[in-house]
Amino acid sequence: MNTEKTDFNSQLYKKLYIPAMIFAVVSIALVALMPLLGEIGMANEKTATIVGLWINFLGKFHPLFLHLPIGALSLVFLMEAAGLMTRGKYRPNTTLGLFFAASTGVFAAVFGYCLYLTGEYPESVLVLEHKRDGILFSLFLLLAFVIKYTADVKLTGKAFKGVYFSSLGATGFMMLCAGHHGGEISHGDPIDS
Repeated sequence: MNTEKTDFNSQLYKKLYIPAMIFAVVSIALVALMPLLGEIGMANEKTATIVGLWINFLGKFHPLFLHLPIGALSLVFLMEAAGLMTRGKYRPNTTLGLFFAASTGVFAAVFGYCLYLTGEYPESVLVLEHKRDGILFSLFLLLAFVIKYTADVKLTGKAFKGVYFSSLGATGFMMLCAGHHGGEISHGDPIDS
């Protein structure tokens, strides 16, 4: 019975591989091209058109969505750490967690950019660094998902495991950078307090 379940999961993974890769490529293109769209202030409540008002509305969801990929990625890190500590006896399946983190990471980046377009935050180096780091975090998260899913479908060799862990590490680093800059924007610099 356990073999049948594993075989079913393997078939399902292979069947969903193409749609997952289409999702990833479209999301990567959307996030990468996003900084070329719109101009600061176009979503200002006082001067915005109907489209600008919708962008303003969506931007207010950034604080909600930014916490979802952080929590999901933290769970992936804990599961992978447990797998490493047991020396392979526990093999976590983190693909679904990475998919959830990548999906919500794209929403967080898009809604963050909508918030940026409102002009509520003056354009400063800190805001630009947060925008850059948030976009890179989303892109690295999508890349980690693609690598993990490709390894799950067994289209790659064992050497891919190092690439996966490297992409996961880069994603974690970008999460820390984006979170630090975002926290400074929202709460100020803790050292200056």
